[in-house]
Amino acid sequence: MALLTAILFLINGCALVLLPVGSHRTAHIAHALMLPVAMLSYMVPASYLIGVQAIYAWLNMPVALNTGLAFCALSVAIFCACPDTWLMSRFTSDRSGSVMARQLLPALLMLPLVVGWLRLHGERAGYFESAVGVVLVAITYAACFLFLLWLSATSVNRTDDKRQTAEQALRESEQKLRLFIEHAPAAIAMFDLDMRYIAVSQRWLTDYELGDQDIIGRSHYEIFPEIPDRWKKVHLHGMAGVIEKCEEDPFPRLDGSIDWVRWEVHPWHDHKGDIGGIIIFSEVITERKQAEEELNRYREHLEDLVKKRTNDLEALHLYSRSLIEASLDPLITISAEGKVMDVNKATEEVTGVPRINLIGSDFLDYFTEPAKAQAGYEKVFREGFVKDYPLAIRHVSGRITEVLYNATTYRNEDGEVQGVFAAARDISELRKTQQALQKSHDELEERNILLHKEMIERVHAEEEKNKLEVQLIQAQRMEALGKLAGGIAHDLNNILQPILINSEMISDKLTQGTQEREYLDQIIDAAQLGKNLIKQIKMFGSSQKPILRPIPIGQVVHKALAIVKRTLSSDIKLNQHVPMNEHMVNADPIQINQLVLNLCTNAAQSMTPQGGTLDVSLDETVVTQSTPAISNDLKPGKYIILTVRDTGSGIEPEIMKNIFDPFFTTRKSEGTGLGLAVVYEVVKNSQGSMLLSSEVGKGTRFEIFFPLHLDSLN
Repeated sequence: MALLTAILFLINGCALVLLPVGSHRTAHIAHALMLPVAMLSYMVPASYLIGVQAIYAWLNMPVALNTGLAFCALSVAIFCACPDTWLMSRFTSDRSGSVMARQLLPALLMLPLVVGWLRLHGERAGYFESAVGVVLVAITYAACFLFLLWLSATSVNRTDDKRQTAEQALRESEQKLRLFIEHAPAAIAMFDLDMRYIAVSQRWLTDYELGDQDIIGRSHYEIFPEIPDRWKKVHLHGMAGVIEKCEEDPFPRLDGSIDWVRWEVHPWHDHKGDIGGIIIFSEVITERKQAEEELNRYREHLEDLVKKRTNDLEALHLYSRSLIEASLDPLITISAEGKVMDVNKATEEVTGVPRINLIGSDFLDYFTEPAKAQAGYEKVFREGFVKDYPLAIRHVSGRITEVLYNATTYRNEDGEVQGVFAAARDISELRKTQQALQKSHDELEERNILLHKEMIERVHAEEEKNKLEVQLIQAQRMEALGKLAGGIAHDLNNILQPILINSEMISDKLTQGTQEREYLDQIIDAAQLGKNLIKQIKMFGSSQKPILRPIPIGQVVHKALAIVKRTLSSDIKLNQHVPMNEHMVNADPIQINQLVLNLCTNAAQSMTPQGGTLDVSLDETVVTQSTPAISNDLKPGKYIILTVRDTGSGIEPEIMKNIFDPFFTTRKSEGTGLGLAVVYEVVKNSQGSMLLSSEVGKGTRFEIFFPLHLDSLN
């Protein structure tokens, strides 16, 4: 090995030993040792490239090409191992000079070799002995320098572009950071080392009541002169690199009020890694602090209430236990598994088992019918309660006590069913009392039935008596009317007889169909009707009954309405629905005629002078059940119903019961009081029934029911 090579190896070894120490000083020494090695190593491949042996065989100590290349690589590796120290820091930093140096380094290393090679071979070829050679060498040097200049300009331009891009990115980053801080929902402020504002959030301005002040660049201590010294020490600690925080801290204001603040102080670093200031994150928690204090007061109040409630519950428990023990009824608590949880003294007495033995045992063991007790227990769980559930409890002595159980479920705080609470009422004495009461009730019921029957018989007898009295009074009145009518009937007959005879004689002399004959016939009909009425008057109060026979009632009513129509005034409208069928009733046609005339006359008088409507109808109907009626009660069967309805003044309820009495009338000047009395007698003689309905101011409705004759039924 040549001496030069050995020296180079020795220097490399020393540099490699110094590198792991890790301090800047040893790194500087290592780089200083490697600098001549790097230069010599560079000369070896350069001399081989140019072909100058004197360089790589310096002082007769030649160095092989591969050895020179190895030393070059080793030198580069040692320099790159510590890029932040001395020589390498000029190439590795982000500054413009370092960037340009890194870009020009390859050209600076290669161009001397190229120029040297050209110069050496130019001299050997004799180019420098002529003017042309000198020009070519000059042009070559100029081209090399132009190339270096182009590389330098390109490097500087790239560096400027990167710098501008970096500055733009930095401005955008600063703008984003500023926007982020300003619009952050928390109170944030960024300060430099002099505690001057660099950036601040809107929440900071709001929380500390700074309004719209422009505080950027102003000192924090100028804006808040009341800041205590301990906070200033916190700021100094943050600028020293310490992170400080506090969850709640009082902040006295100039106006004497106290704000509670939660804060954190963090240092921020510049691009060199040095501390550039601090960032304060704060939140005014005065309202929260007040709420917490209020909550603490409320919690203390609740604790007091809980203590009081606990004491009350304990007292209530003792009181409830006293009430349970004082109860004469057996009380029992049963778990969801059917085990006895607790009992009172009455339960011990009714079972004959001590409380300590009852607790934990199966509740079914104390009933005469365990299956029935189990069914009631399940019913409580299914429906939530049972009421008056009959059971029997067996005493250890064999005595049986009948009870009625009332039970309900009880739940825990989560609403889950825990078991059953039941109360039993001893009903042994109640059973005896109920049996005695039932016996008395049965005897009383029998007496009530007998008394009810007797009362009904008395009521029926009284009603029958009243009815007979009414009929007797009515008969007496009608008898008096008959005697009166009989007294005047003879005189009336003597008056009508010559009228009838002379009219018939004149009628025989007049030609049939003349108007005079028609008028005369009407006189004869009226006189004949009067004669027949006199005959009825004679029969009215006598014991002689009219001769009833089947008559077509539709034809009789139709003829009577013909007379009524001629007597009605123009302001009364007659509506008639009288079918001319062959329905037969058992009656006297003269009496039916008189009934229709009397009812229609009364209706017309009730509609005077205001006028109105008179409705007369004849219909067949069927009565399905017995109905109380005037004169005779309606019985089930088929009837012909004659309805006479008016829209007159109606009948007052107070006089309704008297309107069928003879000589009773409300029209003193023109009424005789005989019209409805005759109607009543005719209905009674015809075995018919009568219904009456009337409303004052709206009108009256008479319904006459005549039993349908057998011939009509067939």
